[in-house]
Amino acid sequence: MDKLRIAVISDIHSNLAALEACVADSRALGVDKYAVLGDIVSDWHKPNECLELVKSLTELVIAGNREQQMKDAAKMLDYWILYDQFASVLWTYRQLSARNLMYIRKLPDSLSVAADKYTLRLVHASPFRQNELLYISDGLTRVNNWLDAVPEDILLCGHSHEQWKWEHEGKLALNPGSCGSHFNKRRCAEYAVLELGEKPEVQFRQVRYNVEANFRELMQTDLYESAYDWTLINYLAMIEGENELDNFIRALNKECGKNEFYGSGPVPNDIFSKVFEEQFSGKIGEYMFSK
Repeated sequence: MDKLRIAVISDIHSNLAALEACVADSRALGVDKYAVLGDIVSDWHKPNECLELVKSLTELVIAGNREQQMKDAAKMLDYWILYDQFASVLWTYRQLSARNLMYIRKLPDSLSVAADKYTLRLVHASPFRQNELLYISDGLTRVNNWLDAVPEDILLCGHSHEQWKWEHEGKLALNPGSCGSHFNKRRCAEYAVLELGEKPEVQFRQVRYNVEANFRELMQTDLYESAYDWTLINYLAMIEGENELDNFIRALNKECGKNEFYGSGPVPNDIFSKVFEEQFSGKIGEYMFSK
């Protein structure tokens, strides 16, 4: 029996070089279809180009939390302009063409599709929330609830930037990792190939490309000037292979708590800059194009 092979891609984050590497690898493997699980845009410097490539690949595309931010832009612009933490999001929004903004606004939050003898549910994070985080270190038993909550055979989800699969009562959940903001030690773009035959099989892929050269290209754009702290931490995470973005957010929350700002809204710019300079700029200096 021939197998239907689906390339599952998530969390591209405007990283065209990573997306092109994954597409080239998947074509060499002879995949039949593509499924894209959101967070196509934001953080890197090629949002329109990533959207155009995704549109050429497939109609199986859903919105991630980054696309939701673009949908909410009209009511969020004042915050984005005032607070440094939103600089990358604001830059992305201003770069997007009118056609691509319209495309994003029409993206669904989830999809249910039939593929061969299976049914698939596509979500960005979980069936319950578009930004629900689940890390392998937390344990994956929570995924049992996700699988119980959907009628489909296979759940495709992203957001945590980790590659994993989980089986529960004959159902399968699959996270392909992050194409464009990956935290593996090999500095590789990530995706997965889902093979549908007698039983579902998963092949996790990690594809090499030149992360350093790609970041040098980003540095030539005004994204680097507009959001240098966030882009530098993103680069650090990708070359170090550790989720420094999450560490940065945790450090910001801790510092806000010390200053009685915790949970009260956007991070004040002075705290944002202080945490970056005191806790992360030194690390970045050590790694910058040196390894």
